Amino acid sequence: SEIIQVSNAFPNPFNDFTRIDIDLEESSNTLLEIIDTQGKTVYSESYQLIQGKNELILTKDKFSLPGAYFVQLKTSNFTIRQKLIAF
Repeated sequence: SEIIQVSNAFPNPFNDFTRIDIDLEESSNTLLEIIDTQGKTVYSESYQLIQGKNELILTKDKFSLPGAYFVQLKTSNFTIRQKLIAF
């Protein structure tokens, strides 16, 4: 699958939730990981994303503590990583 566009997480920093919009050329199994600054995965979930627009909502409970994290999206053809700040 080929990615067309991934938005920056918004809001960021966030308190209750943040959202990432992903636009895909074709459907794709995608692994989402939330990684702390020590490199430990604190949350992981697989999604079957559809062709076209997808919206991922990340709620505060998926983050172990307030602080800086990386959110990583992986498919068979791409990996995207963004930095997030959770309050």
